Amino acid sequence: MLRLLASGCARGWGAGVGAWPALGLCHSRHSPKRQASDAPRNQPPSSEFVARPVGVCSMMRLPVQTNPEGLDAAFVGVPLDIGTSNRPGASEHPPAKAQCKTGSLKEGSGILAVATVLPPSPAYSGRFGPRRIREESVMLRTVNPSTGALPFQSLMVADLGDVNVNLYNLQDSCRLIREAYQNIVAVGCIPLTLGNGICKGQHRSCAQGSSAMGLNTAPSPGFGPRRIREESVMLRTVNPSTGALPFQSLMVADLGDVNVNLYNLQDSCRLIREAYQNIVAVGCIPLTLGGDHTVTYPILQAMAQKHGPVGLLHVDAHTDTADKALGEKLYHGTPFRRCVDEGLLDCKRVVQIGIRGSSVTLDPYRYSRSQGFRVVLAEDCWLKSLVPLMAEVRQQMGGKPIYVSFDIDALDPAYAPGTGTPEIAGLTPSQALEIIRGCQGLNVVGCDLVEVSPLYDLSGNTALLAANLLFEMLCALPKVKTV
Repeated sequence: MLRLLASGCARGWGAGVGAWPALGLCHSRHSPKRQASDAPRNQPPSSEFVARPVGVCSMMRLPVQTNPEGLDAAFVGVPLDIGTSNRPGASEHPPAKAQCKTGSLKEGSGILAVATVLPPSPAYSGRFGPRRIREESVMLRTVNPSTGALPFQSLMVADLGDVNVNLYNLQDSCRLIREAYQNIVAVGCIPLTLGNGICKGQHRSCAQGSSAMGLNTAPSPGFGPRRIREESVMLRTVNPSTGALPFQSLMVADLGDVNVNLYNLQDSCRLIREAYQNIVAVGCIPLTLGGDHTVTYPILQAMAQKHGPVGLLHVDAHTDTADKALGEKLYHGTPFRRCVDEGLLDCKRVVQIGIRGSSVTLDPYRYSRSQGFRVVLAEDCWLKSLVPLMAEVRQQMGGKPIYVSFDIDALDPAYAPGTGTPEIAGLTPSQALEIIRGCQGLNVVGCDLVEVSPLYDLSGNTALLAANLLFEMLCALPKVKTV
């Protein structure tokens, strides 16, 4: 552990270990301080000599440093998950409505109702806490023998459901909650918010629910980078299947995590964009550990600033080209539409693979196709090798810069259950390998692996799969030697 820390500190890239979250590549032509080609390169320690539980938790137990200068490649984490719409970290709020018997609150009706605003529990994040509490309340009865209280003989009680909060805007959520509770108390109803307990000695109360958002810790895709790093300890230095020798070809390190703002999505995007501008400025190719898919938007802003509009290989169950949700233009379902809006993509060189699932429209892929994207549905990949498809992709991409964005939900949930928005009948791990290995020879300028949600990854297999796919991405980068 001391050797790893010393290696990171010796390179001295700003303030402290753990400030950056991606895997970056630097080329000698971009940096005057670049080491000679025959200089020793960082090597993950072999389990023959160093026990796997030993050392800092870095990707493949590589040295940790805070500066991309002199690196060929670097792992970077972006632990952001506030742009999600379903499960925590890639996540959907509790049911927006659960009507009480009266259907509304009326002056003098004597209603007691329950409301929900919860911190996360070990099994459920705050936004699903209210739902779980309701499920477990079925064993409760009407009388309290210990105190003699008869609440349901004394008060009119109902469940008013959940406040329909804005998952992507904390300030707007506070406004919605405040307005909801103003309406409740205006008619003399006492709100009992789930998680706060029942008030006693009152004649009017109301139960209401609102999803948590301003949290600073929860098991979710925000913790995806950490979990992926933990599962990377089984990875070794050589890829026998492809003959790739990444650690003999490139200088690689783990740059830690971008210090995102958990309470402000726009500010987080700024922080991510600035971090990646610094990484690519020295010729380093970032390999990102997400985080939800929102993180790809600011990363591509940094990429386009350096390379101009880039090609995109997007592997996902969803196109992520929605326009907005809950009035917000930015969340994990909109990043590539925002990229098109800003001219970050070379739309004739965008391929989306693995797309599937139900939709609210008959043609959910119309926007992607209207922009010139090639959309490959999951059903067109069933029971076949994707090697021929990737040959076509290589021809389409040519020699210009390309970015690879891989959402783990592209895989069938049988293989990758630990994600926020799973869809059945997805890709297989072997097809994922064919896609990534098919990128060999392309001018890849960056990659990401997003939407791993440890909360739903009880076995760790999803994070293990993610770690291996990131290793395959490293092996497919330019300048990697093969034997």
